[in-house]
Amino acid sequence: MACDSSCLECNESLATSCTSCLAGKFLTNTNTCGQCDSNCLTCETTAENCTSCSRILDINTCVPECPDSKFVKESFGVQVCDYCDSTCLTCTSTPYTCTSCSDTKFLSEDSCLPCDPECGNCVSTSTTCTSCPIPTEHLYDSQCYTKCPALTYIT
Repeated sequence: MACDSSCLECNESLATSCTSCLAGKFLTNTNTCGQCDSNCLTCETTAENCTSCSRILDINTCVPECPDSKFVKESFGVQVCDYCDSTCLTCTSTPYTCTSCSDTKFLSEDSCLPCDPECGNCVSTSTTCTSCPIPTEHLYDSQCYTKCPALTYIT
């Protein structure tokens, strides 16, 4: 007996009771084959639970690009999103190749390094402050001061 056209394989006694499905389809809990979502090349359990994509796979969802804090890597021939190291805000190629950092860190080559404790946030170097850690401090010429430097005033 031939299987139903939606089945790759079926139960020997019932042609419409699928045991596996053709590519682009998934086996339902009623032993029929459902169509995968158009973004998925293959899926399982539900139409939206992608196992492979024509683009990038991010936790069973096909996406055009990885979200911030993730980067594209190849895993078993499939492009997938993987997490950046916790020190990176964004990264590329590897978890440790940072492209941007959180506010309390600055980018030095491909790494995120901490700002000096005298800075709230910094850029370029640990002591090039963009904000101060204490709201009552004043930022002047990329440095934090408790009082305005000589010949300066708050504007």
